[in-house]
Amino acid sequence: MSRVATVAPGLANLLAYRARWLGKDVTAGLVLTALPAMGISAEVWLSIGSGLLGLGMGLAAPAANNAAMHLVPGDVTAVAGLRGMFRQVGGIATVAMITAVVSASSTPGLAGAVSFGVLAALLLCAALGVTRIPNHRGRW
Repeated sequence: MSRVATVAPGLANLLAYRARWLGKDVTAGLVLTALPAMGISAEVWLSIGSGLLGLGMGLAAPAANNAAMHLVPGDVTAVAGLRGMFRQVGGIATVAMITAVVSASSTPGLAGAVSFGVLAALLLCAALGVTRIPNHRGRW
């Protein structure tokens, strides 16, 4: 993800400034990890899904950061800190919940697939909110 994040600002300006990739690549990666492997080994299938997730997050993070900075240009440091905190807390809580569901299930593979499917649906709902963020070009 860090390698993609280094080139993401240029790609974001080239492709479309907003974090539209968040709703597309990340959701597609979650859906791929939820589906059974089709014609290839499970490891390769999960690697493809994880790569797509990383690509989507690497492209979406800089654009989402810039969008947040435009909303409150006077409090950039506070916004950056809050975004980082909520991103970390959300990641920790999600991993903890999925781990609890998978470990408590009698069919862990199915429970993991359903969990990733639910995450994909939630992400699509959240991505609809991205369209309400004002689109600013140039420097903030």
